[in-house]
Amino acid sequence: MATSLDIATLALKHLGVIAAEETPSSDDATEGTDTYDRLYAELQEDGFAVWASASIPRYLEDALMRCVAARLRPIFYTVEPALHEAETMSADQTLKRWLRRRRTEAPVEIQDY
Repeated sequence: MATSLDIATLALKHLGVIAAEETPSSDDATEGTDTYDRLYAELQEDGFAVWASASIPRYLEDALMRCVAARLRPIFYTVEPALHEAETMSADQTLKRWLRRRRTEAPVEIQDY
């Protein structure tokens, strides 16, 4: 299982903010995990978050990383607002489409301890 810090680190590497062998600074890690937490809350509100927030299934890592990266991009780079919105919407739609398909194929039990 991955953590929100794992997703944040992958997103920062994807954006080129940190190199493959680097770890994020405390500020960057906080920004990334806060971004993941906001995304998780949105997904939970819409009924899509079918995993415990702190235990992210491996099969969701890439899709979540892309959603977090899309939200982080304007923090680290100057981005045209329309381009940012399109990237974020595309990443979100891909994740939600995948989650819908996954939900109908194999129900997942949530275990929060």
